Amino acid sequence: MDFLGIGGRDSVELIASFMMAFAQFRQGRLDNAATLLDWTAELPGMRYVVWRINVLGLRALVVCRTAGQDQH
Repeated sequence: MDFLGIGGRDSVELIASFMMAFAQFRQGRLDNAATLLDWTAELPGMRYVVWRINVLGLRALVVCRTAGQDQH
């Protein structure tokens, strides 16, 4: 399925990977989330701006949370 020109296999693969990373983030597994997000950022679906914003935004949150943990 290709909705708004951002669908297809590339988008589905990226969304699935992003959701796995998001689940790790919510569970406090920041290292796992960071690893998954770094892998996700290399997927072909990142060429779509809408997915790039989501992946990079969550990656920024992971970095901030990790930095916050290091200060305590």
